[in-house]
Amino acid sequence: MRNALLPSLLASVLGMSTPSQAQEKPHSPATGSAERVAILDAARKPVADELGKPVQFVVKQIDVQGSWAFLHARMQSPGGQTIDYADTRYADAAAHGHKSSSYAALLQRQGESWSVLAYSVGPTDVAWIGWAQQYGAPPALFETPNESS
Repeated sequence: MRNALLPSLLASVLGMSTPSQAQEKPHSPATGSAERVAILDAARKPVADELGKPVQFVVKQIDVQGSWAFLHARMQSPGGQTIDYADTRYADAAAHGHKSSSYAALLQRQGESWSVLAYSVGPTDVAWIGWAQQYGAPPALFETPNESS
């Protein structure tokens, strides 16, 4: 019996997923939950730093699987207006239609906190298409939820 626990123990020590974790399905943290707030706060920091202004998210998709999270959201200013790229390094791209109000981030939980591994500000395509393979994240995180449900 003791030897049966060894693979799970080794996997958790090394930060790898066990077969049961690999089969875990993504879940969307409840609005207002500590998990959701922590993910959104962590995801907000790099985009706010990059744009030099505060940003709020209107969540399109937020999924967690094990120690991984994926966020796809629409960015807006704290007053609810569309994000303004003026006075940012994206001003020219936005003026030519090459920036959207979308934001995507891949995060990983380390201990009690979430860290952003990859993000895309204003993508006009599916910027996260290779993130599962590149970072070893579960591919199910990136599946678009059924909008009719």
